[in-house]
Amino acid sequence: MTYFNSPNTTSLKTVPERKYKELKNQFTDLIENARLNEQLFKRFSQFEALLMESNDLNSLLNAMTKEFTRYFEVPFLKLVLEEDIFTHWHLAPVNLNNYDNVMAFPLKEHAHLLINKSGSLYMGSVPKRLNSELHVPINTASFAQLPLIRNNTLIGMLNLGSPDPARFRPDMATDFLERLTMIASLCFENACNMEQVRQLSLIDGLTGVCNRRAFDDIIIQETSSTMRHQRQLSCLFIDIDHFKKINDQYGHQVGDEALKQLSAQIKPLLRRSDHIARYGGEEFSIILPETDLYHANLIAERIRQTIADTNFEMLGQQLKMTLSIGVSCLDGASDGGATIDKIAELLIKDADEQVYIAKKGGRNRVCCRLI
Repeated sequence: MTYFNSPNTTSLKTVPERKYKELKNQFTDLIENARLNEQLFKRFSQFEALLMESNDLNSLLNAMTKEFTRYFEVPFLKLVLEEDIFTHWHLAPVNLNNYDNVMAFPLKEHAHLLINKSGSLYMGSVPKRLNSELHVPINTASFAQLPLIRNNTLIGMLNLGSPDPARFRPDMATDFLERLTMIASLCFENACNMEQVRQLSLIDGLTGVCNRRAFDDIIIQETSSTMRHQRQLSCLFIDIDHFKKINDQYGHQVGDEALKQLSAQIKPLLRRSDHIARYGGEEFSIILPETDLYHANLIAERIRQTIADTNFEMLGQQLKMTLSIGVSCLDGASDGGATIDKIAELLIKDADEQVYIAKKGGRNRVCCRLI
């Protein structure tokens, strides 16, 4: 231990000058490595906290791509996820076009993308089979793949690349990355579970369409977007004519089946951007973004005619149904100074009033109004 005493001590003079410099350099390297490891540990700890604070898939994808790149200065990053992760996101779909470095595949059909079939972390050169599918830059000299696994199931893989051959070497310690992989996998599982719970709270259990709570959220969002971009937004209110007679004559089971079959008939008539909800009882509401009154009226008439022409069979009963439909339309270019909530409320109120007018006029018809 006398090697590290003050250079003025007598004992140091017995150590050859070259040996002293070697020891000094080794000690300096140890200190520098400790400093770098401390910085790395701090970055990993901060990033882990960011991952665990992500409570939905969008924020998690942002953390795993943009924030990962910022925290660790990785030149190439490509996150590949199991396509099934996105199948439940009907109300608030994740738009992968917003993430240039995220891809979704049915991983069973793309098993060749996994480098180590055991599911272990990989570091080394880029396997040729990955270059084209993952669009790995040609100057990538070292590559890492972090499989994301939960309950013995591969849910994705994080692929990293660098032009520096020493960035991802096979002989490197992988403790930090393995821990990060475990936490990221857990966060993806949690985000999916939370989204499924959220979806269940926004879906009508009988018909499978949005419920009133979801409708109230969506119409505020769409009204805000319509006013901001000065576009048009239409709302349909649909009421089944004489629905009480169906319940009274055939029973509530047949009435429930009527609601299910009605919603199933309407959904194929709508666009992907449209929103259908069970507003309450036998009432349905439909939000039509970027749709003027003329085209909203055409859609409403097509729905009315389709249902009127359909012979429904419900639990052994042959039934016909007709609809009274009210249509209202908001012109986003006309700003009367009202709040978004008030504008949305007026849009709903006018559509509901048009249903009343349709019923008063004899039912099985469409009535509309521009607000």
